[in-house]
Amino acid sequence: MILLGVLPSITARKGYQARQRFTEALTEYFNDNGPETGSDLIRARWAGEVKYNVAQYAGKFEIGDLIGVLINATPCFFWMLLHIFARPALLVDLRAELAAIVEETTTTKTLPLSKLKSHCPLLLATYKETLRLQTHNTNTRWVKTSTSLADRYVLKPDGIIQMPG
Repeated sequence: MILLGVLPSITARKGYQARQRFTEALTEYFNDNGPETGSDLIRARWAGEVKYNVAQYAGKFEIGDLIGVLINATPCFFWMLLHIFARPALLVDLRAELAAIVEETTTTKTLPLSKLKSHCPLLLATYKETLRLQTHNTNTRWVKTSTSLADRYVLKPDGIIQMPG
């Protein structure tokens, strides 16, 4: 109900209040120059928000992005772990790939996330393959203007198109 916006302060009171607190915390983070120590993605997004004079909405934008990311990533992570642990050879190879980038001190072990994409091709391929196998999204779009596809099909305004995701 909270995403539909049907009186969320009443129909999803606890979720609505939690989202409001989280939005306020994110807004405070951005107002206190948090992006300066954030990831490249956060810094780039912040720069765009400042450039286009919408920085006051940064906390709300982040909530929207989190929903978009988590809606696919969280279930995918479950299935990815299931696939990895169901294939002992894959598990061994992934552990070796990750061990090669772990930074270790006498008291801590750190996995630098910035190296995952460039140094862990098998992990990245496993994630992408899990998305391919496990997600069954259908994208739905509203047709705004008359559009011709391959000189064969015409999508008319106010029509709805659905396509695999």
